[in-house]
Amino acid sequence: MSDAHNHTGHGTHSEGAHEKSDLNYQPMLWIIPASLAFLLLFVTVIVYLSAAAASDEMNRKQFGSADAGRAQLEALRAQEDSVLNGSGTDADGRVRVPVSTAMEALPTSKNP
Repeated sequence: MSDAHNHTGHGTHSEGAHEKSDLNYQPMLWIIPASLAFLLLFVTVIVYLSAAAASDEMNRKQFGSADAGRAQLEALRAQEDSVLNGSGTDADGRVRVPVSTAMEALPTSKNP
């Protein structure tokens, strides 16, 4: 018999032989965790930006524009000034005296 028909696998022909792997995948394994880290970072940023946008929209609905907020603050300060510097009687019977008058009524001696 000739060597051409040798089926034992110990022949000299290399027709059935092949390389174990054409691709060395080990250096590319870092791509998977790096991609997952990038994806996690990207999703975190998107969630943060969408939450900030929703918060800004909620603040605009609740408080209005900055000019409206400034007007509300000025009205509150004017109301507080009228309470501090005005006199009168509250609904529960407390008497209000202006701060300047109350300061004048305090004793001026330094020793009690």
